[in-house]
Amino acid sequence: MSTGDELRAAVAARRDLGPDFEDALIESFLDKMGQEVDRRVDERLAAVPRPRSWPNGPGRPTGSGSRSRSSR
Repeated sequence: MSTGDELRAAVAARRDLGPDFEDALIESFLDKMGQEVDRRVDERLAAVPRPRSWPNGPGRPTGSGSRSRSSR
C-alpha cells in the first residue's frame, strides 16, 4: 500500500470510528510511515559502495601519536 493509500485509509477509519480512536489511528499511521522511511533509508544505504576496510579502524588516529606512553 502506498503512503497516500495509507493516509486515505487512516482518514476513512477516523471517519468510521470517530474521535475516540483518533490517537490510536494517528500512532498507527506514524508507525507505518516510520517503517517506510526506515525501509527507504536501508535501501539507499545498501546501494552506496563501502570501503573494503579501514586501515586503523574507523575513528582511530594514524601515526605515532596513537601509542600510549606506557608502550614506549
